[in-house]
Amino acid sequence: MNRLLGTIVGVNSNGHVFQVVVQVGSVEITAVALDFTPSDPDAAVGKKAGIVFKEAETALALDLPPHSLSIRNRLPCRVVAVEDDGILANVRLDYEGNPLCALITSGSARDLAVAPGKMVNALIKSTEVMIDLEGE
Repeated sequence: MNRLLGTIVGVNSNGHVFQVVVQVGSVEITAVALDFTPSDPDAAVGKKAGIVFKEAETALALDLPPHSLSIRNRLPCRVVAVEDDGILANVRLDYEGNPLCALITSGSARDLAVAPGKMVNALIKSTEVMIDLEGE
């Protein structure tokens, strides 16, 4: 699991679904949650929160123009290492000093020419981001 620590900067709801925005370094990450409890004192704007997402739910992209893709959670990362078994590639990333991993197909890794030192965007759908109010 990927885990980053940030600060809650926004909470919105339509009554059934919650949108939680967490500032993580220089990027705002949005999570869409059904089980969020905004009455929890730890869920308030300004409180620390962790965001958690699976390596297999992390896509990679090269330069993308703004608003060119429905996935808005985009973390600019530097590739640290690539472990490729011919079917899957485990790409280790660095986001502002925080380690992340993306599990992508070997073919995608070849197409993107991921290699240590290359800059990529880690993409995470809002519906795949979980909020950890413990924040640690």
